[in-house]
Amino acid sequence: GVQTCALPIFDSLGRLWVTTSIEYPFAVPTNSPGRDRIMIFEDFGPDGRARKSTQFAGGLNIPIGVYPFHSRNADGTATWKAVAWSIPNIWLFEDLDGDGRSDRREALYAGFDSSRDTHGNQASFRRGFDGWLYCTHGYNNDSHVAGRDGNTVHLNSGNTYRIRLDGTRIEHYTHEIGRATSELQSHHDLV
Repeated sequence: GVQTCALPIFDSLGRLWVTTSIEYPFAVPTNSPGRDRIMIFEDFGPDGRARKSTQFAGGLNIPIGVYPFHSRNADGTATWKAVAWSIPNIWLFEDLDGDGRSDRREALYAGFDSSRDTHGNQASFRRGFDGWLYCTHGYNNDSHVAGRDGNTVHLNSGNTYRIRLDGTRIEHYTHEIGRATSELQSHHDLV
């Protein structure tokens, strides 16, 4: 069954992606695997219940934000991927063989603080028209995060930021709790 569920999102095929957590609100140590998951629900019946569920990724630690997408790779193949937060990183998960389960995971962004509070971590992942993924940084944590290009941001308390899906760059977007939420919501209303 589904335990604590956070921020469900539909993909372009009408499947519902949901992060679930047994660990919340007490994160496991970062050197131990968590028991949390990203689930995909599909084939909904007239009663609204999914007839099929698949665990896309497991062994996670309080995953909150998730953004699923289908993209073409350099070799011409197309695969389902998901960018997701799981303490202590934002990860890229990829289904290489088309079975609905992640076969590869790669840390895209590290340096996020979750030591003070697990309630307000990385969440509200929304794709912009500009191709960037916009995210919220929770309150009461102090993070220093860099993209592969070396650009570093300092996120203290409630902020929003944007990231490239390949891990190359992170940029600050807003700097205040109230403004962060309203600015991201305004941006989301346009996408």
